[in-house]
Amino acid sequence: MLGPPTAETELFALGIFAATIAAFLREPMHRRRWLALGLGLATLVVVGRLIAGGEGETVRNATPPTGAGRVTDRLLPERDVALGGSRLLMVAGLMPDDVPGLLEHLSDGYDRMRDAEGSVPSPVLSTLVFGQTPEDHGVLRVSPTGEGDGKTALVFLHGFMGSTTLACWQVAQAASPVGIETVCPAMHWRARWDSPAGRAIARQTITELREAGAERVVLAGLSAGAIGASRIARDRDVDALILISGASRNPRPARIPTLVLQGARDQMTPPRFARAYATAAGPYATYIEYPTAGHWLILSHHQELTPTIQSFME
Repeated sequence: MLGPPTAETELFALGIFAATIAAFLREPMHRRRWLALGLGLATLVVVGRLIAGGEGETVRNATPPTGAGRVTDRLLPERDVALGGSRLLMVAGLMPDDVPGLLEHLSDGYDRMRDAEGSVPSPVLSTLVFGQTPEDHGVLRVSPTGEGDGKTALVFLHGFMGSTTLACWQVAQAASPVGIETVCPAMHWRARWDSPAGRAIARQTITELREAGAERVVLAGLSAGAIGASRIARDRDVDALILISGASRNPRPARIPTLVLQGARDQMTPPRFARAYATAAGPYATYIEYPTAGHWLILSHHQELTPTIQSFME
């Protein structure tokens, strides 16, 4: 959909192509050879992902109860799924390109994450195919790279279409240098965090962090995750709130330090809702609007966003 794809996707596509050719061949020997080639390439990709896709330099899959994650979280190269899916949604008119260059920003983000982390797990397949429940849901953790007191944690709630490693990793770039671990739980791809299931997953994540010694928990959300975070913050045991590209239309802000980051050109979650939320939060809120940014400012404006979030958390 938008090249060049990863080496894994190229090999897997060649394997599928070879297996497809085998289906049209009449000579049994030729059919077996093409089929063996196709299955061999596909198997090579799957085995390679299973070996290398468990964790990156700082990103790891911490899905309970074993903390090793689902096998399916190792299979898919998230970059190609995200780029291909975004292209399809844009062609179908289901994803407005409020700022040109979204696909390029996505590609740049995955390139930066690959250079920093290598091969990483991804909960995309598990989210879209098998779902996420309070009893069985994916959790990504990004370890800090800087010195800290170990008593602060960042919980990040993903947006519509499910948990992605890139969004989790990108937010963690603000927390990691100041010694703060980022924890990214997954739920259903619709990201209704104010639903009973969403609240249960958020509560479980925060409770486990508190029991592990976290004295301060910062709740953050992106898009639908930000809307959900703005709705549940009053009911959760959190000390600060970060909303990126989204806020509840019916603001009932918690009286905690709140950072609201919004793109002025955002067509999916218009700025007026974020402004209204920040206004309702009064002196507890810091509102920053980026004039040239759309909905995906977390990627398009990461160079400005990252130090802003880092300063807030410090």
